[in-house]
Amino acid sequence: MKEVKGGTGEFSCHWYYELLLGCSLMETIVKNKFDLATKIDNKALAYIGLVNDHQQFPAARVEFGASQGVEVYMHKRTSSQTAESMNAANKSVRDRTAVDPVNAMILLLKLEAERYKKNQDKAWEWTEVLTPHGKQLMEKIFKKVNPRDYTITVLPNTNCIKCTVSKNSTGTIRTCWFPLDYDEDQTLFGGCSCKIPNTDGVPCHHMVAVVKSYKIDGLNETNVMPIWWHTSHWRKQYPVESVVFCDFDIDSLRKHKRQSDEMYKLCPPYAGPRKGGRPREEKRIKGGMELSMEKKSKAMGKKGKDKPVEPEVDLITKKIEKNPRAKKARTAKYMVLDSVPIERERKTGTNTTSDSDDNTVLADILKKMSKTNATATTKKPSPRMTRATKAKAGNKQSNVKKNSKATAT
Repeated sequence: MKEVKGGTGEFSCHWYYELLLGCSLMETIVKNKFDLATKIDNKALAYIGLVNDHQQFPAARVEFGASQGVEVYMHKRTSSQTAESMNAANKSVRDRTAVDPVNAMILLLKLEAERYKKNQDKAWEWTEVLTPHGKQLMEKIFKKVNPRDYTITVLPNTNCIKCTVSKNSTGTIRTCWFPLDYDEDQTLFGGCSCKIPNTDGVPCHHMVAVVKSYKIDGLNETNVMPIWWHTSHWRKQYPVESVVFCDFDIDSLRKHKRQSDEMYKLCPPYAGPRKGGRPREEKRIKGGMELSMEKKSKAMGKKGKDKPVEPEVDLITKKIEKNPRAKKARTAKYMVLDSVPIERERKTGTNTTSDSDDNTVLADILKKMSKTNATATTKKPSPRMTRATKAKAGNKQSNVKKNSKATAT
């Protein structure tokens, strides 16, 4: 069962890549791939397999160079780290390339001149054998190694000095070698069968154990370091007689323009003066609701952006809904004014507020007014009335009925 995990945890794609990146032997890379094939997700394996091993892993790169007859030494740095450092150093230049490429290139030349001068002064003011970074690496490596934990045997050899080194805790035997005399770079940096000197660019712990055992005369912690960590090599990159400066600008380019060279052209100081951006408030694009409201206000003959007034019938219905406990006289009046036009609109489908239907509307209103007045005069007995008052009210109603029958006959 495969364990699929994201992020940087165990068995994730990033964890698997860092594991292969830290291998010093090609055999270790092959072994890790075989052991972890059932625990890494297929997508992660396919993603890492898109690039060849010798193009992304230092151990595979060293093995590929040996097959081509070339001794390869890596510096334990990836191309992405170099690109990030360059982007951070030239951030101020990249901020101007989109608007003003000429001034951006002038700024880049000025930054390079300043950096060159700064490193040149550092290189020639430094007095120790190793560079500042090389000294830090040497101290870090030598601090971790104790020669008593190793078994060292010096082998007789005419071409170079060979030693077999085995760590007592593991028992793994490695072979180190050192040159008999100083090479052309004035160092005694050799190699080891563990290939860490090739992949990391520094002596391995087997070589450090040999140096700290003092079994080889003339071998110390400074001359065992490779040439690229020596101050002499650092000074070769910045010769003391070299001078780099950048003392020109746009005005000087315009004044000293070469008239004979037709290929020489000067870009204007601002290549993109009208670039896109957020529009101002007075140039803001109006939305659909604002445009529709403006059209309605123009159609009604009003100025500004006032909302259209609702009809009177709808306002009356809203008052009835908000005040259900209003007085009967007011509610009856509102109901008359509201219900008559609405009912006629639903039945006929025409507008009842026209002049032709005014008489019919008034007649309906008068009929309903008379009905409401008649119902308002007849009052029902309240539940708190006594028996005597209930009997009197009943006698009055019976008398009214008898009189109405007599009149009818």
